[in-house]
Amino acid sequence: MNAEEFANEFVSDLPDTLKHHDMENGRFRFCINVYNDDPNLNVLKSKLNAVGYDLIVNEPLSDVCKQSWKLVKI
Repeated sequence: MNAEEFANEFVSDLPDTLKHHDMENGRFRFCINVYNDDPNLNVLKSKLNAVGYDLIVNEPLSDVCKQSWKLVKI
């Protein structure tokens, strides 16, 4: 799955994610394969922005697999 496909799938699943995810305290982590194709998550963030959401990095970490992101409504 490339970055575009992953982003489309993530946005497609967003309604279910929002039902089952704690938006206030919840965090997202992504596997290394996501970062390989989209190191700064620009593709994913662009798709999310188009539907009124964004991802904000918590504390930047050198190990991207441990990096967590907060989904926010814009």
